[in-house]
Amino acid sequence: MLSTARSYLFNELLAMRQRDGNWDRLLQGEVAMLDGTASQFTVDTVDDALVERASRLDLHPSGVLWGVGSSATSGSAAEYEQGLREHHGPLCGGLERAGVKLARRPLRMRLGEPRLAREPACLRLDFTLPRGSFATAVLRELIEHPTLDLTPVLA
Repeated sequence: MLSTARSYLFNELLAMRQRDGNWDRLLQGEVAMLDGTASQFTVDTVDDALVERASRLDLHPSGVLWGVGSSATSGSAAEYEQGLREHHGPLCGGLERAGVKLARRPLRMRLGEPRLAREPACLRLDFTLPRGSFATAVLRELIEHPTLDLTPVLA
């Protein structure tokens, strides 16, 4: 139940960032996470080098997994976390009272080893994901992708 509550709040934060069009970009005060690791650092200033690394998927913006502890975010990034507290205060407080430790998760992830194969009766899509990611979310994005046309593959 605690994990579900944290995932819900993370998804709410991600939805806010998607709505504002910055879910895939670093913000001032963001906690960036290195791809494929739990290593993280606070972004005081978004410079060209960080923008380029983020565009290569070498590092990612992150979202809070709510719990006890202080977040390293500040500025624009911290405003999103404050919005969670304002809109979901009882849920945030419940996680804190339960003693769940605050953590972070990248707002996006890289598919590993993606393969698409046509088989006699179906298409087969294979890929790997980092811990904490869900294949159903990947499939939803592919199916609802605004520019991806699967017609030639499906025909």
